[in-house]
Amino acid sequence: MTKKLRMVLAVCLLIGLLTACSSEPAAPINPEAIEVSLSTEPVPAVAGNLLELRAKFTGAEFSKSTQVTFDIRLDGKPKLIEGQNEGNGAFTGNFTFPQAGQYDVYLHLYVDDLHMTKKKQVDVK
Repeated sequence: MTKKLRMVLAVCLLIGLLTACSSEPAAPINPEAIEVSLSTEPVPAVAGNLLELRAKFTGAEFSKSTQVTFDIRLDGKPKLIEGQNEGNGAFTGNFTFPQAGQYDVYLHLYVDDLHMTKKKQVDVK
């Protein structure tokens, strides 16, 4: 009986230690502090060529679980591109703009239960 009791106590102790060592929750994010810049590679953006869109978010710490969607408006309809998390608030996605002009790009940021959208523009030659 004492062996079983020791085993149960050891398991409970292990569970307690693992639970106590979990990471602290992230600091709350102030949406007003979040800024974003949007750039393309290559520069300038040229119609018909594959471009890398790069969004750089600042104003908070972003985890690896943070997601960004590039929402490009073509004739009023959204074209959604899932961003790749490059770390340090940087996200990339590839897109080919069909013709020259100025395009609205909405950047959807998803952090835990927060969803916010920032609007930027891309000039395409």
